[in-house]
Amino acid sequence: MSFGIGWKHMKICKNKAWVYLIWMVSCCIHAEVPKVSPHFVPATSAEAHWVFSGVVEGEGGEQYGYFFQMGRKKNTFHSRAALFDIQTKAVLIQDDSEAEIANPSTYLWHVGNAFLRFNPITDSWFFGFKQANKAGFNFKVDMQKTFEALPEPQNLRSGISVFVSQTNSLNGHIHSSDGQKEHFVTAGQAWFRQTSVTTPQANTHAVKGVLCRFDDGSGFYSVNLPEEDALRGAITGRFDAKGLAEPMSQFIHVEVRTDGKWGVHVPSPEQTVLVTAFMQQDAVIAGIAEVGEQAGFCFLSEDTLGHQDESTTV
Repeated sequence: MSFGIGWKHMKICKNKAWVYLIWMVSCCIHAEVPKVSPHFVPATSAEAHWVFSGVVEGEGGEQYGYFFQMGRKKNTFHSRAALFDIQTKAVLIQDDSEAEIANPSTYLWHVGNAFLRFNPITDSWFFGFKQANKAGFNFKVDMQKTFEALPEPQNLRSGISVFVSQTNSLNGHIHSSDGQKEHFVTAGQAWFRQTSVTTPQANTHAVKGVLCRFDDGSGFYSVNLPEEDALRGAITGRFDAKGLAEPMSQFIHVEVRTDGKWGVHVPSPEQTVLVTAFMQQDAVIAGIAEVGEQAGFCFLSEDTLGHQDESTTV
């Protein structure tokens, strides 16, 4: 049975209102159903790492690179964060905090000076830190995607999952030092990476990651697990200044150069990003990035996962 009605058939219908009703039903049946915004659900793993990184801009056009990292092993939490001035190429503030949380079943975590919170109603993360002299930053970033699906978590190997996404807009405040006013900052997007252990591991595994963002809004990421039995040895993604995905090689090579800078080489599209490591602590390297005349910020890290435990979920 078809609801299609031609104009030549309308004259045989005595009730024009009925014809109009049928026509309306036909339109509704053939109308495209609007896409529903998907929701992000954080990992409930008892061993995981969360990272936010990118470039924010102040009301005067000044730009800052930042990263915020939170690691969890059962009830032990460790956070590390820093803010960099891209213009002066200096570290403005940094924080390193650790705490034991007795009941970490909800995303309302305060770890020393740092905090991390997720709001499931708005699909938003809130994160940052505040030191005794009020120096710090507090950011809010939205995970919702209106017309596109969120990327799916991927298994690097059996029992280790990674989720990397370019988020929606970010806004917040920075307070660089004592006596300075808070500055409002925004960004069109941010990098978010979540790495978690979903099943107990017999051994530890080193997951290497790169998050780079540039002053025009473009950026790329890479996650690498250099193991022969890895399900996916490398995962990469690249977005242009408008937020559109672009093809990119998975074979990213990172090395320290003779001039002391770190080189992030991308075979395709071919480019080498030079990173001046203003922060190099443990397995974290962060600093101002340069490729040609373009400036930005890169966060390089190596997360060790695989803590043996009888339970990996809350």
